Amino acid sequence: AYVVIGGGKTGLDACLWLLEHHIEPELIHWIMPRDGWWLDRINTQSSRDFFIHSVGAQASQLEAIGKAKNMPDLFDRLEKSGVLMRLDKSVTPTMFHGATVSRDELKELRRIDNVIRKGRVNKLTPGKIEFSDSSVSMPKNTVYIDCSARAVQATETYPVFADNTITIQTVRSYQPVFSASFIAYIEANYDHQATKNDICQVVPLPNHDYDWLLGMAAQMRNQQRWSQEPNLRQWMINNRLDAFTKLVTPDDTSTDEELKILASIKSAIPAVIENMPKLIQEALRNVTQ
Repeated sequence: AYVVIGGGKTGLDACLWLLEHHIEPELIHWIMPRDGWWLDRINTQSSRDFFIHSVGAQASQLEAIGKAKNMPDLFDRLEKSGVLMRLDKSVTPTMFHGATVSRDELKELRRIDNVIRKGRVNKLTPGKIEFSDSSVSMPKNTVYIDCSARAVQATETYPVFADNTITIQTVRSYQPVFSASFIAYIEANYDHQATKNDICQVVPLPNHDYDWLLGMAAQMRNQQRWSQEPNLRQWMINNRLDAFTKLVTPDDTSTDEELKILASIKSAIPAVIENMPKLIQEALRNVTQ
């Protein structure tokens, strides 16, 4: 048997690797302390060929935020519009790390029936997996694949600029490399620390499901602030690490369908501004519980 420990991106990639190497699904046991919401990879492609998917997903996100009655309704709308996906539709995810997966990969992962949802592993002994209040028996020759560690352990945020120190953090969701280049540009082109920090507000790394919304709010705040800086916007359009700014900037080659999607994004903003604070209050209540 093969046991994959961890429900994050590394865990799902390990499961896919086993399946791709012809390990039968019934031999794979997947320990998933928390189910997660996943991003559809087709919506993360930044080339013009995927405009309908990637920019269309942005429009769907805003529409969901503007119309959602509460947080469960928000995630229901995000799933129905194809923005988010999950392994098992009978299990409500409580985790969001920004992991991407394709629909074909999701189909493969759903072939694994042995998903163990008993919390985190406390101890491994020959023939047994021990959890806090239960255990699961396994063959003694089982291969255990540990995918439980987080890629980045940082749970706190700091001002990006503090005297002679720069703390590199994400200023756009799930894009650490772009964020590093962005911070470098701000350091090279702005003089006052307060202004630099105002432009480089940190978008915290997500962990819980509600962090999807908190990250979206922080990212939207940054986008609005950046739009006030013409030179910065032009730099972003020309930055190969940021194809999305150029993608959402219409030109003479924009099709009617593309312009319609861009118009829907603009028209969704008023409802987002009105409804976002209510949803954020609900999300923050979850943080304190």
